[in-house]
Amino acid sequence: MRNLVTRIVARAVRGRSALALTVVAAGALLVACAPAPEFSARVIEAAPLAPELRLRSGAEGAPFDLRDGAPDVTVVYFGYTHCPDVCPLTMGSLAAAMRQLPEDARDDVRVVMVTIDPDRDTPEIMARYVAQFDRAFVGVSGPPAEVKAVLEGWRIETTRGEADAYGSYFMSHPAGVTVLDSRRRMRLEIPGDASPQEIASDLRILLDET
Repeated sequence: MRNLVTRIVARAVRGRSALALTVVAAGALLVACAPAPEFSARVIEAAPLAPELRLRSGAEGAPFDLRDGAPDVTVVYFGYTHCPDVCPLTMGSLAAAMRQLPEDARDDVRVVMVTIDPDRDTPEIMARYVAQFDRAFVGVSGPPAEVKAVLEGWRIETTRGEADAYGSYFMSHPAGVTVLDSRRRMRLEIPGDASPQEIASDLRILLDET
């Protein structure tokens, strides 16, 4: 009788194991067949390598090179500190998106704002400006000739308006934000009107790829 009971229990265990394996296999199949998450931003075809970006950052004007210490994701935005609307709105959205990421993921994302107005935006001014949105953000500038070379390399077209009686002027520039992966490939172009939720979602998708 004891041997009979043992055989019955063994069969039951084997049955449960087979069922468990079936459930695991079915779950794996569902995951494999699930559609890949979609980006809200425009996906850049062929994901070309980002152009060089070597300028200055911080109050001391320390050298900044996009290639140094590249995290999993880098967000690059071109703007200027005297911008009355688009730039502060965009930087605010980026800051809000960063706050929506898990705390341990924020260190894997670097946000860089590059000035298009080096005549007024020194590295120190850029550092103070971006810190208003997030102290981890990086603001970069440099001599006008070096900034011009960066803008040309990134194909950023700008126009300087007429100065008023006080010497103040506005700059026109693209409103989009470029997102790079850990290999400095240009992956996404986020429109200027993207919501923090959309930005955060896209950043999560890229982070999950690493």
